[in-house]
Amino acid sequence: MQATTIHESNVHSRTTTRPRAVDFANPSVLLVEDDIDCARGTAIWLEHLGYPVSMARDGVQAIEMIEQEDPGAVLLDLGLPGMHGLKVLHEMRMRGLDHPVIVLTATSDQASLDQAYGMGATYVLRKPANRAQLRELLGELTPDPFGGLLSLDDEANDSSGPENADDWASR
Repeated sequence: MQATTIHESNVHSRTTTRPRAVDFANPSVLLVEDDIDCARGTAIWLEHLGYPVSMARDGVQAIEMIEQEDPGAVLLDLGLPGMHGLKVLHEMRMRGLDHPVIVLTATSDQASLDQAYGMGATYVLRKPANRAQLRELLGELTPDPFGGLLSLDDEANDSSGPENADDWASR
């Protein structure tokens, strides 16, 4: 299968079915990122959008938290200490954890992107993550944390911060 580009060149999607249906009772996001500044900035931004956020700093902790918390979606960095993000994806699927996963990566290596999809990633988004794209993808995979009160197209609700999710760390 070929990866297709959505909107801009840093978001890729496979044309496969989603790993599981959207859990409309659970808009939470598990953010798996070892860079504390990046994680903090992204978490603040997600919370600003209304998503409950949990954070894991490595792959082992991520697997444990997915099993315990059952998040609506997982944002997963590939370059994690101890257990690489691709291994996390593999372990998730081997354990029957079929949560939607958005991989966040700095790599442009097509083989790594293909591997991420092969291991069950729903989307791959290159860093730095464009917040409009990330918000759109989360909107596809999780319910609106405000119960439909916000629209993905509502610019007034999305104008109070930096363009990239990582930039929220400096706020």
